[in-house]
Parts: sequence; structure tokens; C-alpha cells
Amino acid sequence: MSSQFAKRARVGIAALAWLCVLSSAANARQTTGGGVFGFGTVGTVGGITVDPDGVIAASAGKLTTEDRQRLMDLVNQANVRDLQTTVPLRKVSLRGLYQAVERAAREGKPLSPDVAFMAGLQRIEFVFASPDKKDIILAGPAEGWRVDEAGNVVGNTTGCPVMRLEDFIVALRSVENARKDAGISCSINPTAEGTAALTKLLRQMGPGDFRPEASKLIEEACGPQVITLTGLPDGSRYSQVLVAADYRMKRLSMGFENAPIDEMPSYLEMAKGKDVTRAKASPRFWMECNYLPLGRSDDGLTWQLRGTGVKTLVEDGRLDENGKRIATGNDRLAEKWAETMTDKFDSLAQKEPAFRELRNLMDMSVVAALLAKENLLERSSLEIPLFTDESQLPTPGYNVPKSVPTQCSLVRLTSSWLVTASGGVQVDPWSVVEQSEVLAELNKTRSVAINAPNSQWWWN
Repeated sequence: MSSQFAKRARVGIAALAWLCVLSSAANARQTTGGGVFGFGTVGTVGGITVDPDGVIAASAGKLTTEDRQRLMDLVNQANVRDLQTTVPLRKVSLRGLYQAVERAAREGKPLSPDVAFMAGLQRIEFVFASPDKKDIILAGPAEGWRVDEAGNVVGNTTGCPVMRLEDFIVALRSVENARKDAGISCSINPTAEGTAALTKLLRQMGPGDFRPEASKLIEEACGPQVITLTGLPDGSRYSQVLVAADYRMKRLSMGFENAPIDEMPSYLEMAKGKDVTRAKASPRFWMECNYLPLGRSDDGLTWQLRGTGVKTLVEDGRLDENGKRIATGNDRLAEKWAETMTDKFDSLAQKEPAFRELRNLMDMSVVAALLAKENLLERSSLEIPLFTDESQLPTPGYNVPKSVPTQCSLVRLTSSWLVTASGGVQVDPWSVVEQSEVLAELNKTRSVAINAPNSQWWWN
């Protein structure tokens, strides 16, 4: 590089929160309460941990052999042999599922794995209301499960997380919160004070000061970043998944880890050697629901969820001299990165459990909103008070994530500073259920799916 170019060059600052959530059976001491859901606390989200003070810290990402064996023993303790088959459509009776939980609560026993993991469902694609049987049937792809090296409970063949009953219950209980202005959301953002201190530090630094050892100064100036959760119990697993997904998105966007799929460079990689045009650029990435209009039958008793479920959006911005973020015009590089993550979400979620879990939660919240909007429980004469009332059936409580240390990466740009990327997750299931269209083929799907071959609460 010529000396003349070096004088004009700046170094981009990517300040990223290091976020951690749950770390399997070894983290069981983090949980409280839960009653029958003692089993439900097993597992990890992204191989990350929250300490008792709510501070996020990175974990090794793998369980010890002993802890993994404990998890496997719990997962395999029930007779789930018939659940091992991989099927495109497994049907789960909500009435039967509820009765299994009611029985466990009455007897003071923990849930069996088949109940805790909703018979291995990996997505909810159909909802069938059955007034004559006083039931609601949930259906979607499913398979048997195993414990991976990080402690995630995933499908035997796909490696994708299976659904958890405790998350579905939280979705049911939070559905009215999702209707409010704040809705269900998670965000991880630098504080105003930290950003102002960082901006002041950057004004004092020249091009020659941006050496690897400067990272510590930048991290100290920015300080901890704050986690904000709305519409959910802070200590729920649902909340932890939102935080984990936000964390993974930030790590990918800012290049702290390579995407596990091809043709998905980080935002920083895309910015290398290009003029970001706005000094102290500060894009805000976030994820939200991404569904096609719901399919429905003429009588409104059969519904289909369609679409990938999740999309990534961006709002461009910059920091003023006081460190305040100001929304600005479009940053085409940031938009392109968000579009790439949306287009490749299915492939990415196959490799990153946190993203697949996020889509599971969005499916659950859409189903919860659908049940409420269409009065499907009332139309089916199905009452599930244990699922809707926290006082009757407490769900597990985990350490509440409150803050994350800032992590810094130095990347050379042409004439700008890339200071920080903020963002979050927004779950708005009500906007999804407002759009639907009649699909004639759902009548045939219903006739095949709705009749259980025997008295069990799930069937293929």
C-alpha cells in the first residue's frame, strides 16, 4: 500500500456483543421451578451460557462425555421406538398431549421425552380443528431424536432441533402480548454512553493507532451491550432462543465466524476494499416472520402454514458526534447481506440450530394467534387451562440474559468507519394470521390426516 493511500485509509470497527445462552445438563443449576418440566430444561441453544448475574459468556460448545451421556439417558428413558421413523407428516392430538401433561402433574412425575419433545415434530405445517372429537390436531414433519455434541436435542437424520412443549406453552401464554405495540421481541444494542465513549475514542485515534492491541481499548470504551426482551417471560427458553438467534446473526454479519454454508460472506467481508460512504456506519439487522398467506379450508377448520418462516431486514444508520444512532438512507451492501441471509435461510438453519429453533418458535406463535383469532379451541370445545395459566403449571425459569461484553474486530475499509451493528428479532404472528386464502386441496389432506388409527395421542 502506498503511503499516500495509507494516510487516507481508515480501519472499520465491528463492535459485537458476545452472547451466550444455556449449556445443557451441566447448566441445570441455572434453572428454577418447572415442576413436570424438569426434563424440559435439558439441552442447549447455540452452545452458550448465561451466568447467575445475567452476563453472557462463551462456552466450549461441546458437552463432556459424562454430561452428554446423562442427556442421552434422559432422552432414551421412555419407550419411543415407534417415534424413530422419519415421516413427512406426523399428527399430534392437542387433547392427548394435554391429558399426558395433566396426568404427569397429578402424579407428580416429570414429562416423558415423547411429551416434552412433542412426538418429534420439527415444524407445524397444518392445524386441524375437529369439533366432533373435541380436539385440535397439529401436524408436520417429524423424526426420532438424539443428542448432538453441543447438547442440542436434534433429529436423527436431519440434525435439526425438535420442538419443545415448554416453548409451545409460552407461545400460547404470550399470544396477547404479541398483539400489543411492543409485541414479542429481542434486541442487543450498545448503550448510548458506551457508543458516545467509543465515538470519542475514535476521534482521538489516527490510522496508525488501529493495531490489534487497540481492540481492548475499543471494547472497554464501548462497554457491555444491553439485552432487551419484550412480551415474554425473561427467563423462559423461548426468550433464550431469541437471544441466541440474534447473537448468531450478529456473529455472521460481522465476520466473527464463517457461515457454515457457501456463498454467504459477512457484511465486513463485503465491505472490504469498498467505500461504505457514510462515516461511522451503523446498520441495524433484524429478523422477523416470513410466511405466505395461510392456506385454509372453506369451513375454516383446516389451516396450513406456508413459507420459510423467517426473513432478515436492515435499516441503515450512522453515529453522530455524540454517539447517537441516526437512521439514514439505504446501504446497498447491508441490504445485500440481509437478502442473502433470507434467501439462504433454509440451508443456514440446517447448520445453525438457533435459527431452526427460531423458526419453530415463530410457527408456534402463529399457531397460537390462529387458535385465538379463529376461536378454534372454543369451536372444538377443547379446554387446556394448564397450558394457558402460569399459576396452574409453571414453566422452567433460566438465568435471565441481561448484558453481553463487546467484542471488537478491526477491518480495513477505504474511507469510512464501520462502528457497530445492532439488531434483534421481532415476532408478529398476528400480521401472519390476518392473511389467508382458500385451498381446495386441504379437504383431501384433512380426510387423510385427521383420523387416528388408535387411542394414542400421536400417529403417522
